[in-house]
Amino acid sequence: MTLKLSRSQITAVLAALLVLLAGCSALGGSDGEAPTETDATTEEATASEATTEAQTETNTTSEDAASELSGRMLVVVEGQEKHLDTEPGAKFSFNETDEHTWEAEEPLTLAEALEAANVTAEPDSLTIDGETYNESDTNTTITYQVAGTEIEDPSEYELEDMNPAHEIVVRVDDHDQEVPGRLVEQSHPHPHGRLNMTVDGEPVDFTQERYVMSSEAFHFHGDEDAARWHGHSLNLTAAYAISTFPGMEVSGDSMTYNGTVYQRNGSETSFTVTVDGEEVDPNTYVLKDGDSVQVTLNETDASPVNQAAS
Repeated sequence: MTLKLSRSQITAVLAALLVLLAGCSALGGSDGEAPTETDATTEEATASEATTEAQTETNTTSEDAASELSGRMLVVVEGQEKHLDTEPGAKFSFNETDEHTWEAEEPLTLAEALEAANVTAEPDSLTIDGETYNESDTNTTITYQVAGTEIEDPSEYELEDMNPAHEIVVRVDDHDQEVPGRLVEQSHPHPHGRLNMTVDGEPVDFTQERYVMSSEAFHFHGDEDAARWHGHSLNLTAAYAISTFPGMEVSGDSMTYNGTVYQRNGSETSFTVTVDGEEVDPNTYVLKDGDSVQVTLNETDASPVNQAAS
């Protein structure tokens, strides 16, 4: 059978088909709209912003860590150790769990750091606990040291991040302080240096067992071959240190070595002690970190021993 449609009926059928197709298209789009170019750009910008923030935070943390300086410090005044303190929030402070460890938020001079702890440090004077000590005072010595090197002006030395084996030392010494003073443990800041001794031109071998660990206050370590001495007290004079060795004793202007007495600038014998090339009075000179000590004993040609040998 042949189906005949009029023009108006054909038009109606086409219109219905168009409506049906439009509905299918709408149903397909209801599952999720395809991302537009604007949406993609927004997502990229957000991701980039998050990455930048993370990088900034990392860089800031690294810069903060790099700007923090730390080290160790020992302050001794007339034989007594002083533990310094600063106000909360100060740019220079001491560790809460280690009173010898200092921390600085930014570069400071040694004088500025000490000022934060209410200590006024000048090349020839030191004011601490309300009292001022001057180099011009009788028998008074003021010393600033960093890792064994003397600092003449604390206002010209800028703090550096320091190896824990080294420290800043501030000392005021006089002739009346107790010797050897309080003994300190291995972990406490303490001085190290070198010691050489000659008797009539012959060097003394400090690697011998009797010279190693002969005293708690002053000694050599057996595994270092007498390469350096260790001082484990606050006020260790050169005379006290030398006298800790068996067969040696410094008393006044003389030194006894294996039964022979050597006089300082005597007519028949001589006895000198130098530190870093400069002669010192061993009875009053307090050993400091980095000191190179030389003890020299000699018998002159006029001594009875040399006259008998000639």
